[in-house]
Amino acid sequence: MKTLPLAVSPRVPTSPASTGVDGSPDLRDATVCCRVDPGFGHDRPPPWESESALDYPEVLRRLAINDEHFAEECVTGTGAEAVELEPRTLTPVRLAALMAVGGAEPSYEIATDAAFRAAASTAETVAVPVGIVSVVGLPSVVAAAPYLAMALECHIEGAR
Repeated sequence: MKTLPLAVSPRVPTSPASTGVDGSPDLRDATVCCRVDPGFGHDRPPPWESESALDYPEVLRRLAINDEHFAEECVTGTGAEAVELEPRTLTPVRLAALMAVGGAEPSYEIATDAAFRAAASTAETVAVPVGIVSVVGLPSVVAAAPYLAMALECHIEGAR
C-alpha cells in the first residue's frame, strides 16, 4: 500500500484585525490547505476526495484552532468525524507518544497490553523506541526503556 504524503499549511489571515492579542495570527477563521505531493501517490485521489466520511482539511482546521469540543470528541471517540486508526497502527503510536512525554510506569503496562491485544510482537514493541530515538532524543528513550522492559517482564541488569 502506498502512502500519500501531504504538505499541510494553514492559510492564515493577514489583516491586522485577524491577529490575536499577542500579535500571533488568529486561526479561528483560518482554512487548511492540503496539497498532494505530485511525486507520490499520483494514482490515488487525495484523501479528502475518497469514499471516507472524514473531512481531513476540517479535522486539521479544528485541531489548528484548538477546538475544545472537537478535542473532547477525539478523546472520547464520539462525534461524527471520529478519526479511527486500526489498533495495530494505534498502539505503537500511543507507545511512542508515551515515551515522548515521559509517561509513568503503569502507562507502559497498559500500552504494551494493548499492543499485544492488537497482535504486535515483542520485537515490534521494542522497535518503537529505536524508531523514535532520532525524533524524541536519546534521553527520552533511555528514561523510557526500563519502564518498557518492566512492562515486557524483561529484567535488565543495571536498569532502575
